[in-house]
Amino acid sequence: MSHMHQRPELGPTPGPSIAEMEEGLRRWAAARPGILQVETVGRTPKGLPVLLCRISDADVSDEDKQVALFTSTHSGVERVTTAGLLQLIKWLIGDDALAEEIRMRQIVLIMPACEPESYDRELIDVAEFFAGRSRWVYEGWGWDGPLDPENQPEAMAVKAVVDQYQPEVHQDVHGIWFEQSTMTESTGISWASNLYRGYWRAIPDLMNQAAEDAGYLTTRGEESAGQMLSTVPVEGVERWFYGSTSTPKVVCGLYSYIQYHSIIQTMEVGWEESAVLRLRRLLQVGNEVWRGEPRPGYPANQVSCRSSVAIAAWGRTAAQRRASRVELWRKLAQISHTCGWPEARDGVVAFISTTPESRNLYAPGEESSAPNLNEPNLEPMFAKLKENPRFDGDALDEFLRLSVSRQVTWPQAEYEGPAEPIRNGLAIRLRLPHPDVTFKHLRLDGHIMEPSDVDGYFVYHNPGTIVQVNIPPGKVEDFHVVTAVFDSAAERTSGFHSSDWELDE
Repeated sequence: MSHMHQRPELGPTPGPSIAEMEEGLRRWAAARPGILQVETVGRTPKGLPVLLCRISDADVSDEDKQVALFTSTHSGVERVTTAGLLQLIKWLIGDDALAEEIRMRQIVLIMPACEPESYDRELIDVAEFFAGRSRWVYEGWGWDGPLDPENQPEAMAVKAVVDQYQPEVHQDVHGIWFEQSTMTESTGISWASNLYRGYWRAIPDLMNQAAEDAGYLTTRGEESAGQMLSTVPVEGVERWFYGSTSTPKVVCGLYSYIQYHSIIQTMEVGWEESAVLRLRRLLQVGNEVWRGEPRPGYPANQVSCRSSVAIAAWGRTAAQRRASRVELWRKLAQISHTCGWPEARDGVVAFISTTPESRNLYAPGEESSAPNLNEPNLEPMFAKLKENPRFDGDALDEFLRLSVSRQVTWPQAEYEGPAEPIRNGLAIRLRLPHPDVTFKHLRLDGHIMEPSDVDGYFVYHNPGTIVQVNIPPGKVEDFHVVTAVFDSAAERTSGFHSSDWELDE
């Protein structure tokens, strides 16, 4: 006799209703005053609250705190993400030593259910979901914000939080619909938009490793596929390039990147524990000294790099660096920077123009991508600078005597409109491929600088040697030149000599 077996049913991931969630979070906030604040930052058309949890140590000033924003359940149905974030909040407000350190150094913002109306439904019809408004909390964005502000109050609530806090990190959390299902988990890659990839690939690797150490296998995009990455069409060979058939949608986190230079990432979650492990590892990054940075914190400060010269945020505190970072990022079109060529092994000259007018004044002529030693232009540029009494002409001449650099090429000019002054300071980074150096010449606009993390320079090694020249608010001019000549601490040889043919016995 045959037996009929009923197929397993699908049901939503267990979790509180929006009303229960708000009540539970406010109960936690009352139990942890000075650590957790719960705010209603918007309401849906049916009046449900869009909740924001702010987790930080109120006894420590916010001035030097980084900001990390987590958004989830943009389309309501991915309820595993809400469950994971509620578990993360519970850990963050607890007594774990790492959680206490994070609260002292960071402001952690968590929006556990960005689209409450779909979240509160037991199940949502798939066809209705893709035809309806709920998923547009995630996908209904342009570069300046939600495309339909009047009909997207939930997305406008997310935008308001981003605008208020201008986070160093904005992490989107996505996942499964049903308790009985899972999915291949990933961090830092998007199935919705091939544009949605943060500029630090090493951070998703650390987060994925935290999950894999606990047995949660993750997909790592092009690495897992064994295919080269392409974010543009590659007609006829699409099957051999990862991401080439994806679409360049503007989704939620891209707003944070375009407006504030936030490190943006998205992730997929099949299991709540995996989400907690990965997000905890991300929060640890905010307490660590990252590659290329002199201080602990998320590496969001460097906004442009051309060869051995980079532009970064100025400031001693996180709040100062945030204001500088956002301003430099938004005014990047009017800023140009370059270095001398050949790039000397024992020196560098860096040019920074903050207005198109100054670039045209001190670097006239057509832009070129190829230097021409038959027509050296570094000396004529210095001669032009020496006409301005702000520059020390003798020091510029000294650099010319010490350096092999002869030529300067500039990136193609993209902006010819009006320029605004840089009001929040500027940092210029010289990136030197040496373990350490001793300076024979180091000048800003020809003038000697004093060691200072406010108005002067400091040197750090992470990796190689990085010289950060700090120009504070009120002292950023329309054109700057940094000249450096040094001796390296490393003994390095060059070329292949006749003696190199001898084999070691």
